[in-house]
Amino acid sequence: MRLPRNHMLIGGLVALLAGCASGPVDKPNNRIAAEVAQREIPADQLLNVNIVEFDPNVPAPADQDKDLPVVPAVRKAEASYLAYSLRSTLEGTGQWGAVRVVPDGIDSSEVIVHGTILVSDGETLEIKIAAADSTGRVWLDKTYARQASEDSYADSVGGGDPYQSVFNEIANDLLAQRRRLDADAVLEVRRVSELRFAADIAPDAFSHYLQQSRGRYHVVGLPAQDDPMLARIAQIRERDNLLIDSLDQHYGIFYQGMAPAYRQWRLASFKEGSEMRELKREATMRKVAGGLAVLAGIAGLAQKNSSNASSVGSQAAILGGGYLFKTGLDKSRDAEIHVLALQELNTSLGGDLEPRVVSLEGQTVTLHGSAKEQYREWRKLLRELHQVETGATGD
Repeated sequence: MRLPRNHMLIGGLVALLAGCASGPVDKPNNRIAAEVAQREIPADQLLNVNIVEFDPNVPAPADQDKDLPVVPAVRKAEASYLAYSLRSTLEGTGQWGAVRVVPDGIDSSEVIVHGTILVSDGETLEIKIAAADSTGRVWLDKTYARQASEDSYADSVGGGDPYQSVFNEIANDLLAQRRRLDADAVLEVRRVSELRFAADIAPDAFSHYLQQSRGRYHVVGLPAQDDPMLARIAQIRERDNLLIDSLDQHYGIFYQGMAPAYRQWRLASFKEGSEMRELKREATMRKVAGGLAVLAGIAGLAQKNSSNASSVGSQAAILGGGYLFKTGLDKSRDAEIHVLALQELNTSLGGDLEPRVVSLEGQTVTLHGSAKEQYREWRKLLRELHQVETGATGD
Protein backbone atom coordinates (compact mmCIF):
# COMPACT_ATOMS: atom_id res chain seq x y z
CA MET A 1 0.00 0.00 0.00
CA ARG A 2 1.62 3.29 -1.14
CA LEU A 3 -0.85 5.89 0.09
CA PRO A 4 1.02 6.70 3.33
CA ARG A 5 4.15 7.40 1.30
CA ASN A 6 2.11 9.62 -1.00
CA HIS A 7 0.78 11.47 2.01
CA MET A 8 4.34 12.03 3.15
CA LEU A 9 5.21 13.36 -0.31
CA ILE A 10 2.33 15.81 -0.18
CA GLY A 11 3.36 16.91 3.32
CA GLY A 12 6.91 17.48 2.13
CA LEU A 13 5.61 19.47 -0.82
CA VAL A 14 3.58 21.71 1.48
CA ALA A 15 6.64 22.35 3.63
CA LEU A 16 8.74 23.15 0.55
CA LEU A 17 6.19 25.57 -0.87
CA ALA A 18 5.84 27.32 2.48
CA GLY A 19 9.57 27.78 2.98
CA CYS A 20 10.44 30.33 0.28
CA ALA A 21 10.41 33.51 2.36
CA SER A 22 13.24 36.05 2.55
CA GLY A 23 13.94 38.17 5.65
CA PRO A 24 11.94 38.49 8.87
CA VAL A 25 8.23 39.29 8.65
CA ASP A 26 7.51 42.82 9.85
CA LYS A 27 5.46 42.65 13.04
CA PRO A 28 4.95 45.25 15.79
CA ASN A 29 7.05 43.21 18.23
CA ASN A 30 10.15 42.89 16.01
CA ARG A 31 10.42 46.30 14.38
CA ILE A 32 13.70 48.20 14.55
CA ALA A 33 13.88 51.85 15.60
CA ALA A 34 16.57 54.24 14.37
CA GLU A 35 18.80 55.65 17.10
CA VAL A 36 18.20 59.39 17.38
CA ALA A 37 20.82 61.80 18.78
CA GLN A 38 19.96 62.83 22.32
CA ARG A 39 22.13 65.95 22.23
CA GLU A 40 23.55 68.31 19.63
CA ILE A 41 26.71 66.91 18.06
CA PRO A 42 29.57 69.41 17.47
CA ALA A 43 29.74 70.47 13.82
CA ASP A 44 33.37 69.36 13.46
CA GLN A 45 32.34 65.82 14.39
CA LEU A 46 29.50 65.54 11.88
CA LEU A 47 30.17 63.75 8.61
CA ASN A 48 28.25 64.49 5.40
CA VAL A 49 26.65 61.54 3.62
CA ASN A 50 25.99 61.17 -0.10
CA ILE A 51 23.59 58.37 -1.07
CA VAL A 52 23.93 57.37 -4.71
CA GLU A 53 20.69 56.67 -6.53
CA PHE A 54 20.27 52.92 -6.08
CA ASP A 55 21.10 50.44 -8.80
CA PRO A 56 17.69 49.21 -10.10
CA ASN A 57 19.24 45.85 -11.02
CA VAL A 58 16.57 44.89 -13.58
CA PRO A 59 17.01 41.19 -14.46
CA ALA A 60 17.47 40.15 -18.08
CA PRO A 61 14.26 38.86 -19.71
CA ALA A 62 15.51 35.27 -19.56
CA ASP A 63 16.09 35.59 -15.79
CA GLN A 64 12.73 37.18 -15.00
CA ASP A 65 10.26 35.49 -12.69
CA LYS A 66 7.28 34.94 -15.01
CA ASP A 67 4.88 35.15 -12.05
CA LEU A 68 6.29 38.36 -10.55
CA PRO A 69 8.07 40.14 -13.41
CA VAL A 70 10.15 43.24 -12.82
CA VAL A 71 8.95 46.21 -14.88
CA PRO A 72 12.00 48.40 -15.69
CA ALA A 73 10.13 51.72 -15.40
CA VAL A 74 8.89 50.84 -11.92
CA ARG A 75 12.21 49.48 -10.70
CA LYS A 76 14.04 52.57 -11.98
CA ALA A 77 11.61 54.78 -10.08
CA GLU A 78 12.14 52.67 -6.96
CA ALA A 79 15.89 53.23 -7.25
CA SER A 80 15.34 56.94 -6.55
CA TYR A 81 12.51 56.43 -4.07
CA LEU A 82 14.33 53.95 -1.84
CA ALA A 83 17.53 56.01 -1.84
CA TYR A 84 15.54 59.04 -0.68
CA SER A 85 13.81 56.92 1.98
CA LEU A 86 17.24 56.12 3.43
CA ARG A 87 18.24 59.78 3.17
CA SER A 88 15.15 60.87 5.14
CA THR A 89 15.87 58.26 7.80
CA LEU A 90 19.49 59.32 8.26
CA GLU A 91 18.59 63.01 8.35
CA GLY A 92 15.88 62.35 10.93
CA THR A 93 18.35 60.82 13.39
CA GLY A 94 20.35 64.05 13.81
CA GLN A 95 23.56 61.99 13.78
CA TRP A 96 24.97 63.36 10.51
CA GLY A 97 25.82 66.55 8.66
CA ALA A 98 24.28 67.14 5.24
CA VAL A 99 22.60 64.00 3.84
CA ARG A 100 21.85 64.08 0.12
CA VAL A 101 20.83 61.79 -2.73
CA VAL A 102 23.19 62.10 -5.70
CA PRO A 103 22.95 60.62 -9.22
CA ASP A 104 26.50 59.32 -9.34
CA GLY A 105 29.32 58.23 -7.07
CA ILE A 106 31.36 61.21 -5.86
CA ASP A 107 34.88 60.17 -4.87
CA SER A 108 35.33 63.15 -2.57
CA SER A 109 32.25 62.32 -0.45
CA GLU A 110 32.98 62.16 3.26
CA VAL A 111 30.71 59.09 3.41
CA ILE A 112 29.32 57.48 0.25
CA VAL A 113 26.51 54.91 0.26
CA HIS A 114 25.63 52.65 -2.68
CA GLY A 115 22.53 50.46 -2.80
CA THR A 116 21.40 47.67 -5.13
CA ILE A 117 17.79 46.47 -5.24
CA LEU A 118 17.71 42.68 -5.12
CA VAL A 119 13.98 42.13 -4.51
CA SER A 120 11.09 44.60 -4.35
CA ASP A 121 7.66 43.15 -5.09
CA GLY A 122 5.36 44.67 -2.46
CA GLU A 123 5.81 41.67 -0.18
CA THR A 124 9.60 41.53 0.21
CA LEU A 125 12.25 44.24 0.10
CA GLU A 126 15.86 43.10 -0.17
CA ILE A 127 18.68 45.54 -0.85
CA LYS A 128 22.46 45.30 -0.75
CA ILE A 129 24.24 48.27 0.84
CA ALA A 130 27.90 49.23 0.44
CA ALA A 131 29.33 52.24 2.27
CA ALA A 132 32.80 53.77 2.65
CA ASP A 133 34.39 57.04 3.70
CA SER A 134 36.69 59.33 1.73
CA THR A 135 39.83 57.52 2.92
CA GLY A 136 38.59 54.30 1.30
CA ARG A 137 37.71 52.69 4.64
CA VAL A 138 34.81 50.26 4.10
CA TRP A 139 31.92 50.81 6.49
CA LEU A 140 29.27 48.41 5.22
CA ASP A 141 28.90 45.58 2.72
CA LYS A 142 25.70 43.88 3.76
CA THR A 143 22.32 42.71 2.49
CA TYR A 144 19.14 43.82 4.28
CA ALA A 145 15.78 42.09 3.83
CA ARG A 146 12.29 42.38 5.29
CA GLN A 147 8.90 40.89 4.51
CA ALA A 148 5.89 43.17 4.79
CA SER A 149 2.77 42.06 6.63
CA GLU A 150 -0.82 43.24 6.71
CA ASP A 151 0.02 44.89 10.05
CA SER A 152 2.92 46.87 8.55
CA TYR A 153 0.73 48.11 5.69
CA ALA A 154 -2.07 49.00 8.11
CA ASP A 155 0.37 50.96 10.28
CA SER A 156 1.75 52.86 7.26
CA VAL A 157 -1.61 54.31 6.17
CA GLY A 158 -0.64 57.74 7.48
CA GLY A 159 2.31 57.95 5.09
CA GLY A 160 4.81 55.67 6.81
CA ASP A 161 6.83 53.00 5.07
CA PRO A 162 6.02 49.31 5.60
CA TYR A 163 9.76 48.62 5.30
CA GLN A 164 10.94 51.38 7.62
CA SER A 165 12.77 48.81 9.76
CA VAL A 166 15.13 48.16 6.82
CA PHE A 167 16.18 51.81 6.64
CA ASN A 168 16.40 52.07 10.43
CA GLU A 169 18.69 49.04 10.55
CA ILE A 170 20.97 50.54 7.89
CA ALA A 171 21.04 53.85 9.80
CA ASN A 172 22.01 52.07 13.03
CA ASP A 173 24.76 50.09 11.30
CA LEU A 174 26.22 53.25 9.75
CA LEU A 175 26.13 54.95 13.14
CA ALA A 176 27.93 52.00 14.72
CA GLN A 177 30.72 52.38 12.16
CA ARG A 178 30.87 56.15 12.72
CA ARG A 179 31.34 55.58 16.46
CA ARG A 180 34.43 53.51 15.77
CA LEU A 181 36.20 56.69 14.62
CA ASP A 182 37.84 58.96 17.16
CA ALA A 183 38.10 62.74 16.68
CA ASP A 184 41.39 62.46 14.77
CA ALA A 185 39.96 59.85 12.38
CA VAL A 186 36.94 62.07 11.68
CA LEU A 187 39.25 65.01 10.96
CA GLU A 188 41.26 62.84 8.57
CA VAL A 189 38.08 61.85 6.68
CA ARG A 190 37.16 65.51 6.29
CA ARG A 191 40.66 66.52 5.15
CA VAL A 192 40.95 63.68 2.65
CA SER A 193 37.53 64.64 1.28
CA GLU A 194 38.63 68.23 0.74
CA LEU A 195 41.93 67.23 -0.86
CA ARG A 196 40.34 64.64 -3.16
CA PHE A 197 37.94 67.31 -4.43
CA ALA A 198 40.79 69.76 -4.89
CA ALA A 199 42.91 67.15 -6.69
CA ASP A 200 40.02 66.38 -9.03
CA ILE A 201 39.67 70.05 -10.01
CA ALA A 202 43.38 70.95 -10.00
CA PRO A 203 45.47 67.76 -9.95
CA ASP A 204 48.78 69.50 -10.58
CA ALA A 205 48.36 71.72 -7.53
CA PHE A 206 46.90 69.27 -5.00
CA SER A 207 47.36 65.60 -5.89
CA HIS A 208 50.78 65.43 -4.19
CA TYR A 209 49.20 66.10 -0.79
CA LEU A 210 47.59 62.63 -0.87
CA GLN A 211 49.11 59.19 -0.98
CA GLN A 212 47.18 56.05 -1.93
CA SER A 213 48.19 52.64 -0.66
CA ARG A 214 46.15 49.42 -0.84
CA GLY A 215 42.98 51.30 -1.65
CA ARG A 216 43.34 53.76 1.24
CA TYR A 217 44.12 57.49 1.03
CA HIS A 218 46.43 59.20 3.51
CA VAL A 219 47.27 62.89 3.97
CA VAL A 220 51.01 63.43 3.52
CA GLY A 221 50.93 67.22 3.55
CA LEU A 222 48.64 70.25 3.74
CA PRO A 223 48.59 73.45 1.66
CA ALA A 224 49.06 76.72 3.51
CA GLN A 225 45.87 78.11 5.01
CA ASP A 226 46.35 81.40 3.10
CA ASP A 227 46.99 79.65 -0.23
CA PRO A 228 44.86 81.60 -2.78
CA MET A 229 44.46 78.44 -4.86
CA LEU A 230 42.92 76.69 -1.84
CA ALA A 231 40.49 79.58 -1.34
CA ARG A 232 39.49 79.38 -5.01
CA ILE A 233 38.87 75.63 -4.71
CA ALA A 234 36.71 76.26 -1.63
CA GLN A 235 34.54 78.64 -3.68
CA ILE A 236 34.23 76.07 -6.47
CA ARG A 237 33.19 73.43 -3.96
CA GLU A 238 30.48 75.74 -2.66
CA ARG A 239 29.11 75.96 -6.21
CA ASP A 240 29.30 72.17 -6.48
CA ASN A 241 27.37 71.78 -3.23
CA LEU A 242 24.68 74.10 -4.59
CA LEU A 243 24.18 71.79 -7.57
CA ILE A 244 24.15 68.72 -5.32
CA ASP A 245 21.53 70.42 -3.13
CA SER A 246 19.49 71.21 -6.25
CA LEU A 247 19.66 67.59 -7.39
CA ASP A 248 18.72 66.43 -3.90
CA GLN A 249 15.68 68.72 -4.00
CA HIS A 250 14.74 67.16 -7.33
CA TYR A 251 14.84 63.71 -5.75
CA GLY A 252 12.73 65.04 -2.88
CA ILE A 253 10.08 66.41 -5.26
CA PHE A 254 10.13 63.14 -7.16
CA TYR A 255 9.76 61.22 -3.89
CA GLN A 256 6.77 63.28 -2.74
CA GLY A 257 5.08 63.05 -6.13
CA MET A 258 5.64 59.32 -6.41
CA ALA A 259 4.67 58.39 -2.85
CA PRO A 260 0.83 58.19 -3.16
CA ALA A 261 0.84 56.04 -6.32
CA TYR A 262 3.73 53.96 -5.06
CA ARG A 263 1.98 53.18 -1.76
CA GLN A 264 -1.08 52.02 -3.70
CA TRP A 265 1.08 49.92 -6.02
CA ARG A 266 2.92 48.34 -3.12
CA LEU A 267 -0.27 47.45 -1.27
CA ALA A 268 -1.99 46.14 -4.40
CA SER A 269 1.15 44.23 -5.35
CA PHE A 270 1.32 42.78 -1.83
CA LYS A 271 -2.28 41.60 -2.01
CA GLU A 272 -2.08 40.36 -5.60
CA GLY A 273 1.22 38.63 -4.98
CA SER A 274 0.00 36.96 -1.79
CA GLU A 275 -3.21 35.74 -3.42
CA MET A 276 -1.33 34.58 -6.50
CA ARG A 277 1.21 32.61 -4.46
CA GLU A 278 -1.54 31.04 -2.38
CA LEU A 279 -3.44 30.06 -5.52
CA LYS A 280 -0.33 28.57 -7.08
CA ARG A 281 0.48 26.62 -3.92
CA GLU A 282 -3.08 25.33 -3.76
CA ALA A 283 -3.12 24.54 -7.48
CA THR A 284 0.15 22.63 -7.29
CA MET A 285 -0.94 20.67 -4.24
CA ARG A 286 -4.28 19.80 -5.85
CA LYS A 287 -2.63 18.63 -9.05
CA VAL A 288 -0.09 16.53 -7.13
CA ALA A 289 -2.74 15.07 -4.83
CA GLY A 290 -5.03 14.39 -7.78
CA GLY A 291 -2.25 12.72 -9.73
CA LEU A 292 -1.29 10.54 -6.76
CA ALA A 293 -4.92 9.55 -6.23
CA VAL A 294 -5.27 8.55 -9.87
CA LEU A 295 -2.08 6.49 -9.67
CA ALA A 296 -3.26 4.83 -6.48
CA GLY A 297 -6.61 4.00 -8.11
CA ILE A 298 -4.92 2.52 -11.17
CA ALA A 299 -2.62 0.48 -8.94
CA GLY A 300 -5.67 -0.83 -7.08
CA LEU A 301 -7.40 -1.91 -10.30
CA ALA A 302 -4.24 -3.60 -11.49
CA GLN A 303 -4.11 -5.93 -8.49
CA LYS A 304 -5.11 -9.39 -9.68
CA ASN A 305 -6.96 -10.42 -6.52
CA SER A 306 -8.75 -7.16 -5.87
CA SER A 307 -12.27 -7.51 -4.51
CA ASN A 308 -15.36 -5.80 -5.88
CA ALA A 309 -15.25 -3.24 -3.07
CA SER A 310 -11.62 -2.40 -3.67
CA SER A 311 -12.31 -2.03 -7.41
CA VAL A 312 -15.11 0.43 -6.68
CA GLY A 313 -12.77 2.27 -4.31
CA SER A 314 -10.05 2.38 -6.94
CA GLN A 315 -12.44 3.78 -9.55
CA ALA A 316 -13.61 6.39 -7.04
CA ALA A 317 -9.98 7.32 -6.39
CA ILE A 318 -9.38 7.76 -10.10
CA LEU A 319 -12.47 9.94 -10.52
CA GLY A 320 -11.71 11.95 -7.39
CA GLY A 321 -8.09 12.37 -8.41
CA GLY A 322 -9.14 13.55 -11.84
CA TYR A 323 -11.44 16.14 -10.25
CA LEU A 324 -8.65 17.38 -7.97
CA PHE A 325 -6.30 17.67 -10.94
CA LYS A 326 -8.93 19.64 -12.90
CA THR A 327 -9.55 22.06 -10.01
CA GLY A 328 -5.79 22.44 -9.76
CA LEU A 329 -5.69 23.56 -13.39
CA ASP A 330 -8.57 25.98 -12.68
CA LYS A 331 -6.57 27.45 -9.77
CA SER A 332 -3.57 27.85 -12.08
CA ARG A 333 -5.71 29.83 -14.53
CA ASP A 334 -6.92 32.03 -11.64
CA ALA A 335 -3.29 32.65 -10.70
CA GLU A 336 -2.51 33.73 -14.27
CA ILE A 337 -5.28 36.34 -14.00
CA HIS A 338 -3.58 37.77 -10.89
CA VAL A 339 -0.25 37.85 -12.72
CA LEU A 340 -1.84 39.92 -15.50
CA ALA A 341 -3.41 42.25 -12.92
CA LEU A 342 -0.02 42.69 -11.27
CA GLN A 343 1.66 43.47 -14.58
CA GLU A 344 -1.03 46.03 -15.35
CA LEU A 345 -0.45 47.73 -12.00
CA ASN A 346 3.29 47.84 -12.64
CA THR A 347 2.85 49.29 -16.11
CA SER A 348 0.33 51.86 -14.85
CA LEU A 349 2.72 53.14 -12.18
CA GLY A 350 5.62 53.20 -14.59
CA GLY A 351 3.59 55.32 -17.01
CA ASP A 352 2.84 57.92 -14.33
CA LEU A 353 6.52 58.55 -13.51
CA GLU A 354 7.75 61.33 -15.73
CA PRO A 355 10.96 63.34 -15.31
CA ARG A 356 10.80 66.85 -13.90
CA VAL A 357 12.32 70.08 -15.18
CA VAL A 358 14.21 72.14 -12.58
CA SER A 359 15.77 75.59 -12.70
CA LEU A 360 19.54 75.60 -12.28
CA GLU A 361 21.79 78.64 -12.47
CA GLY A 362 19.15 80.53 -14.48
CA GLN A 363 18.71 77.68 -16.95
CA THR A 364 16.21 74.86 -17.17
CA VAL A 365 17.63 71.37 -16.89
CA THR A 366 15.64 68.20 -17.54
CA LEU A 367 16.54 65.44 -15.12
CA HIS A 368 15.32 62.23 -16.72
CA GLY A 369 17.80 59.45 -16.93
CA SER A 370 20.49 62.03 -17.57
CA ALA A 371 21.11 63.38 -14.07
CA LYS A 372 24.26 61.26 -13.89
CA GLU A 373 25.53 62.62 -17.20
CA GLN A 374 24.49 66.10 -16.13
CA TYR A 375 26.53 65.92 -12.95
CA ARG A 376 29.56 64.54 -14.79
CA GLU A 377 29.29 67.39 -17.28
CA TRP A 378 28.99 69.81 -14.36
CA ARG A 379 32.24 68.54 -12.83
CA LYS A 380 33.89 68.93 -16.22
CA LEU A 381 32.66 72.53 -16.36
CA LEU A 382 34.04 73.17 -12.87
CA ARG A 383 37.48 72.03 -13.99
CA GLU A 384 37.27 74.28 -17.04
CA LEU A 385 36.08 77.16 -14.86
CA HIS A 386 39.11 76.70 -12.62
CA GLN A 387 41.41 76.71 -15.64
CA VAL A 388 39.86 79.92 -16.95
CA GLU A 389 40.01 81.66 -13.56
CA THR A 390 43.66 80.70 -13.02
CA GLY A 391 44.69 81.51 -16.58
CA ALA A 392 45.64 77.92 -17.28
CA THR A 393 44.00 78.14 -20.72
CA GLY A 394 44.04 80.81 -23.45
CA ASP A 395 40.26 80.72 -23.85
